[in-house]
Amino acid sequence: MTIVIRSFGALGIVLITSIVLFGQNLKPDSLQQGAALKEVVIQATRVSSNSPISHSNYSREQLSKQYHAQDIPFLLSAVPSLVETSDAGTGTGYSGLRIRGSDPTRVNITLNGIPVNDAESQGVFWVNMPDLVSSVSEIQVQRGVGSSTNGAGAFGATVNLDLSKIESERFARLSNTLGSFGTRKNSIHLGTGLLRQGLAFSARISNLYSNGYVDRATADLNAVHLTGSYLDEKQSIQLHLLSGREKTYQAWNGLPAQYVDQPSLRTYNSTGSERTGSPHPDEIDHYTQRHFLVHFKRQLASNWSVQLNGHYTRGFGYFEQYKADQQLSEYGLLGDSLISSSDLIRRRWLDNHFYGSTFALRWIPQSTWKTSILLGGGWNQYQGAHFGEVIWSEHFTGVQNDYRYYENDAVKQDANLYVKLETAPVESLQLLADLQLRSIDYTFLGFNNE
Repeated sequence: MTIVIRSFGALGIVLITSIVLFGQNLKPDSLQQGAALKEVVIQATRVSSNSPISHSNYSREQLSKQYHAQDIPFLLSAVPSLVETSDAGTGTGYSGLRIRGSDPTRVNITLNGIPVNDAESQGVFWVNMPDLVSSVSEIQVQRGVGSSTNGAGAFGATVNLDLSKIESERFARLSNTLGSFGTRKNSIHLGTGLLRQGLAFSARISNLYSNGYVDRATADLNAVHLTGSYLDEKQSIQLHLLSGREKTYQAWNGLPAQYVDQPSLRTYNSTGSERTGSPHPDEIDHYTQRHFLVHFKRQLASNWSVQLNGHYTRGFGYFEQYKADQQLSEYGLLGDSLISSSDLIRRRWLDNHFYGSTFALRWIPQSTWKTSILLGGGWNQYQGAHFGEVIWSEHFTGVQNDYRYYENDAVKQDANLYVKLETAPVESLQLLADLQLRSIDYTFLGFNNE
């Protein structure tokens, strides 16, 4: 079975307001100021402080005061109209956010302007990027329909994560956190600061663990972030490697509403319970994700600047399930007249590649209207293999090692081009015009809908 989806669309938006102060305008810390003077910064996916789009900015200093071990959705819990969720109940592990009623697939997440949303599900799995806050220099949240950006889920709300700021002084940070439900975080973050040759390097290694509030909802998370930068008066080049590995016991089934008011049942976890006796001990989700980012920025003239970005994301992993009384024929296993069903253990795998590039060109005309024109866009391709393995069967002994009972392949391409115009004819009037063109081509090949 082959499914092909193609779409092409355009979205235009014009916003006018007489109020020019929105969001939270925060001063950068002293370490950031020294390096920021030399950096060529193009905020292609962000909005300015006087933009009519509702937004909030959070600096590194603000984030560090609130951060302990929680995922970014819980760190942003004070954002107006934001609702955070946690499968394990502790804010560590599988978590998510909704903004103004938009579900996670409609909230666009970017790292330095690079899309993070999964190309197929359009969701963001924060569990694959543990302790990311330790590397973030600023977060901007755009509430509701915001400015054009890159990525699949670009129209509900936007969370921009900025990792690009370079600290001018060398540093060494050791962070250890202990909390309820066996939660702990350990991380080491080292940096050279800005060297004489315009070079800067940093490295972070982190481990987070939690038993979870929900029964068996453990999370064992590891992360590495390596950065190399070069900058001079007119340009900068920056490389990032972010690697995350998670091993979590599944707790995504939720809880029946009638259990909430019963102390003995409010932490009940149904996953793994199909196994007779005690729950299956390995009803886990095990996934590794690595992000490679490269950024080039250059000031072409006093009022012209350009940014080119490239990215590659490698992801692979599985979730394991104990399934009771399964029909062998549904797994392509041939039983006999006496054995047609069996308890079994299966693993469902994802093995994918996501890569592409984005660009942004900004022109600031010499005008008393304080005008800015931005042309940007990007191209991305996703290649994903989906397959399932039966690794054990109670009554059917003929299962080969890593027997695959389904295999599906998906290829998705998306491209976008946008133009933004911001201008202020008078001090109390801000105008914004935004036009975006987007094209999507999605092909799914397989014989099983799993």
